[in-house]
Amino acid sequence: MLSGALAIAGRIWSKGSKPQKTLPPDFMSLPLELKIAVVRMCEPADIVVLGNLATRVLLAIADNKAARLSSEMRSITLPILYHSVDLSCHRDRGIIKSSLIDVEPDNPIRADKNGRVVQIIRRQLSFMHTILVHPEYAPQIKSLTWTFFNLVDNSNGGVEVKEGPLWKCFKAMRNIEILDFCSLAMWHEFHTPPPLFFSATIISLGGPMSFALATSILQSRDPALITTLELNNLQDLGQLRKGKNLAGNEDLSVLRETMYPNKTPKVRHPGPMRDHLRNLTGKCTSLRHLALRSLGDDYMSHYFWSATLDEIRYKQWAAFINSVRDTLRTFEFEQGISPQLHNQGGCGTGRGRMPLQMIRPMDERYITFIAPVLIHGPWPALNKVVIRGVGGSVQDRCAHATRIDDLGRIADSHHRLRQALEPKVLLTLEREATKTFYCRANTNYYSS
Repeated sequence: MLSGALAIAGRIWSKGSKPQKTLPPDFMSLPLELKIAVVRMCEPADIVVLGNLATRVLLAIADNKAARLSSEMRSITLPILYHSVDLSCHRDRGIIKSSLIDVEPDNPIRADKNGRVVQIIRRQLSFMHTILVHPEYAPQIKSLTWTFFNLVDNSNGGVEVKEGPLWKCFKAMRNIEILDFCSLAMWHEFHTPPPLFFSATIISLGGPMSFALATSILQSRDPALITTLELNNLQDLGQLRKGKNLAGNEDLSVLRETMYPNKTPKVRHPGPMRDHLRNLTGKCTSLRHLALRSLGDDYMSHYFWSATLDEIRYKQWAAFINSVRDTLRTFEFEQGISPQLHNQGGCGTGRGRMPLQMIRPMDERYITFIAPVLIHGPWPALNKVVIRGVGGSVQDRCAHATRIDDLGRIADSHHRLRQALEPKVLLTLEREATKTFYCRANTNYYSS
């Protein structure tokens, strides 16, 4: 029976066939489960055709049986067509050319020479319009892969597009299970996002965004429902107040981070995000897979970094890792350098000439905060650990000031980790990261 269904599918939807004007009778005579099997094998464009044909028949006929069959066809095509939506470019393959440097696809400074980004944005806008007109489609979506952009309306003098309709579109997706969301934004959103994707249990989140957007996704559900969490170089855009971008040339050493009376952030420094895991720590009781990937500090006292704040970040990571030790099955940690910092002055800019360093700050923080948690067992469910970018390279302009003579501490840490983990755990240790990481290029700095 299934072979017959496949033959029908091949005959109806073979390449080069003319557009169908009616629902094929031999297809419609199949049992429901075989109709579903055929539709699942179709390309998305063909599924759209099937759905449109069903709508056309419903509008054009009065025959009850035909109307019932067309309604059935719509009920088959919609869940399949909208089950998995991918409107993204942050997982494109290869290296993207930029004006001065080559970058990863998830780097906001990527060039768009072939119009790939514009194409994705147009498709996103079309999709948003469909969902806003037909919100009943949104609950069919179970998996969403989305690259988030700041949009500008060039037809209206370059006016920045507000995000209200997008948040409304996202809120309608109340059955999302798998979320892959990466921001390539360069400034704050106009409208503070509401809680989003509260049903997602498998979450990948990355890129530069406001703290409000990050928490609207991470803290919108019961943390006990999350089974997979990947944080891919999550960067805080920083803010002078909620929704207000920081001005340039700010000495962040004298700009203190503050809170509103309701304990939400007011002033926040830009850079690798902190505090987003605090409300999840101790509550993710079903987490099985965790990945933390991020830009790291490769030279002490570089103007881009606050050692104090970055140590807080590693401490928060360590506390979160420790809190999921009973359920965690796989753990991946990766830290690396940014191609942008290679072109932003010498090491220690704004603080005078700095002495040689014997270990990168990011490696020191891994050894001090992350490794002890991993070494201190037990890990009853753990079967895989991947550590990348510990003991790796520094940015080119700091290489002359770095003598990595302290690798003995890193080697000792790795040895202790091997000894602590059970033989069943597959351990991968690689000195270099697999990629470079975006760093927001701005004129703000730390003078001390």
